[in-house]
Amino acid sequence: MTGERSRAGTRNALAVLIAVTAGLTWAFLAAITPPLAIGCDPAIPREICEDTADAGLRRGMPNLRPLIVRADVAPGPAWPDGAGHKATVVYSMLPGPAVTERIYYDAGSHWGVEADRGNVELAIWSLVPTVLAGMVAAVVPAVRRRRPQARAGG
Repeated sequence: MTGERSRAGTRNALAVLIAVTAGLTWAFLAAITPPLAIGCDPAIPREICEDTADAGLRRGMPNLRPLIVRADVAPGPAWPDGAGHKATVVYSMLPGPAVTERIYYDAGSHWGVEADRGNVELAIWSLVPTVLAGMVAAVVPAVRRRRPQARAGG
């Protein structure tokens, strides 16, 4: 009986390790993957729209972030000429909330980005798949062990 428990414990630990590794792989791939789709306002030419979505990623998004499913680009009040708010990009993420970035050009000829979510919040969201995968891998064996006992008793 002890040998069976030892093997079961080893299998459970291996399952958790595999699940956590899969979750970390997801987080890594999400951090390096560009948006899966880009939506452009009709007023913005496609090439400028794509460059704007990329600029928002490079200037306002942390390296550790959830997978960006879609980036929607809309012109700001200063589009196309003038200093100030040039564009707004909304990044839809999986998992996690949407992140809205205001991209602006100031009077000193500097580009900047203001995001409505912080780097720490996005980093936490990016690790959610890792935590969930580990929890599922840890809980499933316990549920499977209980099931035969419930059948035998009933």
